[in-house]
Amino acid sequence: MKKAFRMLVVFILILTDLQYANADEFFSSSEYFAYFNVENKGLLEMDLETGEALLYNKYADIVSIAVAPDGDLILNLRYEVIKTDLYKTEDTIFEVEDKNEAWIYHMKIFDDKLYVAMTNGSIYSMQLDGTECKLLADDAYLHDFVVCDTYLYYCDGTALYRIDVQRELSAPQMLVDDIVTAVEVYDGIIYFICGTDRALCSYKESIERVCSIPEGIRDFALLSGGEKVAVVMRRDSSLKVFDIATGEECATVTDACVDIAADENGFYYKQMAEGIGFYDIAEYSVFMVNDNYTSILIGDE
Repeated sequence: MKKAFRMLVVFILILTDLQYANADEFFSSSEYFAYFNVENKGLLEMDLETGEALLYNKYADIVSIAVAPDGDLILNLRYEVIKTDLYKTEDTIFEVEDKNEAWIYHMKIFDDKLYVAMTNGSIYSMQLDGTECKLLADDAYLHDFVVCDTYLYYCDGTALYRIDVQRELSAPQMLVDDIVTAVEVYDGIIYFICGTDRALCSYKESIERVCSIPEGIRDFALLSGGEKVAVVMRRDSSLKVFDIATGEECATVTDACVDIAADENGFYYKQMAEGIGFYDIAEYSVFMVNDNYTSILIGDE
């Protein structure tokens, strides 16, 4: 019964993600460029120095993106993962054997290793060229995950677990037996959204609630330096920035946010165009947030 409930919750979360993708799915960056997955448009590349943007509409069906240490992009195209420089080379490094059984739901890079999670509960780790592929789990119907040290932490909507990435098919250890819908890692600390009140919590040696941050969070991103957090509120989809130590609200960036993302290069969010009907093709825009929390549209058409 527990497994059936977990699968139902994850199925609902997958449907939700068709509208609200995780930050890790829509953004990644290198030393010189930031890349954004913009639904129904393609792959948006922005020069971090000049701010100039270029749209690659060839890749209009990307599920998630990541940047390899050599600058190449790794793209999850639902049934295969490719490594490309966007110009000359494009190699398939992972492929789903039976496309009727599953597709690639999540894909992330941690410590120069690629992790792929599928809708049939399988999680794989491999080198960035697809070699040394190892099955880590075959029953992890996850919604989000991160890797820290030798553990992969994942949530399935009903709990927070971890598995040992050094072992093949290691048994998951449950850390939190409660609703967990998003997870991030910063400086060895795991942060996640927990409970029916959707509070921001952290885990290192034990579970702690980040009491200074308001409840009712739908998604979040830790900003560079680890002192501030950007959160999307469930009630109205507003994007706010808080000081983690004091709980002080630093800014309300926008009142209609779909996705957020941040790393050492910047802080970004995605917005859906106003006036989109239920049967209309959704249109999205991506914004960069300055140090003073003002927004700049990327790739203004």
